[in-house]
Amino acid sequence: MTDNIWTRHIPVLSTRHMPGPQALDGYEGAAEYECGWFLYVGSRDMAGANKAEPWVQRVREWLHRTAGPDAAWVSFDVDGEDLSPFLESYNW
Repeated sequence: MTDNIWTRHIPVLSTRHMPGPQALDGYEGAAEYECGWFLYVGSRDMAGANKAEPWVQRVREWLHRTAGPDAAWVSFDVDGEDLSPFLESYNW
């Protein structure tokens, strides 16, 4: 193993914090895996479709407050952290 391994730390949120399984349909930067999704939420000045969704904006704001302004990725997983009341929760 090498000492020059690049690691990325990505917060893992509960899928409760997204409106439903179709919430990421058509999003650039969304990648589904067996138990959830990776989502690129970008920077504060990000342009594009993801910026328009209020729930994504709230996730981006939380991410930048907790992980810094350069944080750009989050994961939604069935076993992820439930951060209510910091983030809205949806029942689906």
